[in-house]
Amino acid sequence: YLDADAWDATKAITPNLSETGTATWYWLADYPGNSWMCDAADFGSMTFDLIGGANITVDQEAYGLGKKNGSYMLDVDKHTITFSDAYPVHDSNRDTEMKAATEFRILYLTDDAMQIMVVPSGVCYNYISKEYKDNWVPGEVADPEPALPDGWKDDISQTVNKSITWKLSETNPLDWCNLDGSRMNGWNSPADYPSWLGTLDASVYKNFSMTLNSDDLTANFVAPDGTKTACNYTLDEKGIYTFSTDSTENTKIPSFAVIGWANFSADSNRQLRIMSIEKDASGAVTGMWLGAKDAVKPEYTAYHLVPSAGSSTTTDPLKAWKTALIGKTFTPDTGWFVDWLNFDLTGGWTSASTFGTDFTSNNWVWDEATSNIAKSATLKFEADGAGMKVTLTQNLTDAEGNVTNGYTVTGKVTINPDAPSMKFEFPLVDYTGGVGKWLNKSNPKGAHWTTALSEYEWIFVSHGGSNLSNINTNGFWLGAVANATAAGDSKDEVLAFHYILKQ
Repeated sequence: YLDADAWDATKAITPNLSETGTATWYWLADYPGNSWMCDAADFGSMTFDLIGGANITVDQEAYGLGKKNGSYMLDVDKHTITFSDAYPVHDSNRDTEMKAATEFRILYLTDDAMQIMVVPSGVCYNYISKEYKDNWVPGEVADPEPALPDGWKDDISQTVNKSITWKLSETNPLDWCNLDGSRMNGWNSPADYPSWLGTLDASVYKNFSMTLNSDDLTANFVAPDGTKTACNYTLDEKGIYTFSTDSTENTKIPSFAVIGWANFSADSNRQLRIMSIEKDASGAVTGMWLGAKDAVKPEYTAYHLVPSAGSSTTTDPLKAWKTALIGKTFTPDTGWFVDWLNFDLTGGWTSASTFGTDFTSNNWVWDEATSNIAKSATLKFEADGAGMKVTLTQNLTDAEGNVTNGYTVTGKVTINPDAPSMKFEFPLVDYTGGVGKWLNKSNPKGAHWTTALSEYEWIFVSHGGSNLSNINTNGFWLGAVANATAAGDSKDEVLAFHYILKQ
């Protein structure tokens, strides 16, 4: 254990908290979302004592790093600790960094916890006392829930009119979802479905429909065999539909096979919960995932519903894009610079306050040089006949360190509203010269996206509530495939860049 009495309580370091009570100087990383850092393990222990000197015993034998006896010295003014003949408990991936350390800086110290930063690598290790570990009892943790976007109720209740008919998707009608609404499998096409589930045949369920009227809160179901069910429903603030049916045959919510042995049905409480809502680039709802809660496992069986096509007049499919983009200039958002998403474009861990002038917390991707390049960059959209062109301007640094201020390139931009995607004739912002030099300026793995993309074609990502209708306030995101299991990577991942209107 670490004897806290050896540290002057008046000089003990505690977290720097903002007015809202959140820590502002360190990254509150959860392990499931950051398991790439190191494998979960029993890393061992280190025991400090003052018996005949300031001694330390570091035991990492079970972790393969052996057992060491040494000594330590505290500098209570500089908040540093030095070691002789031993190193603090650490992961084996960073054994070299630990041995090359020039300083160990104590960032946090209480009776139960200590945080040490390894200088110069900047890696921070968190430790707890053995007493705390032995007596810790996990508290009750609320189950995660789907996070629905602002205005979601209007989105799914007032699209076009008050009565909307929903049908199961012909390409990916079914999946399973975690409690937070994220899809477990990410199946997006018939070919994605595994043989153990069955072969997708849309003709099996094509006659199914669910018509919801948000004026009188009535629901009308038509089963694939033509059986009709009429009932009332409620929709609560969590996105849970509850259908007021009873056990009689003509008021049962339909239950039928969708693919193989997997059925469509409500849960035992006659409920279906909104897992997520899908929109196109213009902000129109194109689908939603409804989940039936499993009675035993922490998961939902989820159904992909799309609004049935109604009457419409033929319009220019690019009108919304042209209205949103032409005549405007955008720049990389230095506050919410980038984010990492799943292939279904859910997830993400950054926010509008992640980057900015903080060049320490995420210095593997964000430093002052990267920020300056972002500030210098603009994308200017202009009309080009019936289409559009874009001009990229930035301060460019090449691999040899030569700087070209005001580098400019212009070319056509082709919109695919179905993907949706934006295809340029040149690479986008080049962050060579900063730590972000590895960031995508093209999309070389785009061929492994759900719909194959070319090298300079970027996914137009709806993230953070952004779409073409609110581009002036929320900007837009352009995504490139960072990892793809189809390319041999361990996961599917999209790296998305945020652009906002240049003021």
